[in-house]
Amino acid sequence: MTAAYDIVQQQGGKTALTLYYNQDCWDNSDHKMFAWAEANIPEYMKQGLYYVLVSYYEDDCNGIRPDRKSVFQHLGNMFPKSKIGFGETDTDRSTLPRPRTLCKPKPTSTDL
Repeated sequence: MTAAYDIVQQQGGKTALTLYYNQDCWDNSDHKMFAWAEANIPEYMKQGLYYVLVSYYEDDCNGIRPDRKSVFQHLGNMFPKSKIGFGETDTDRSTLPRPRTLCKPKPTSTDL
């Protein structure tokens, strides 16, 4: 992670880090998103990352829906110069409405 960051920075590129949101669905408490970021991301990266993104999949994490405002505020405090947002996200598909047909198919001769 640090080597890739250093290379992109040296080339004048914009750096990004995606963290995996995993509230209450980790095997080891050291793997909690905020705890892991605090312990494993060096301070110079916390001060220099251009983007910090969150990967969140509702189906992966006990159906928990994070309080986005507090998650982004926490990340904003940890990464004060970074743009914060979602890198990727998905939801519980069982709660989505069924797709609707926007137009009816043309009748065929068997329909008449």
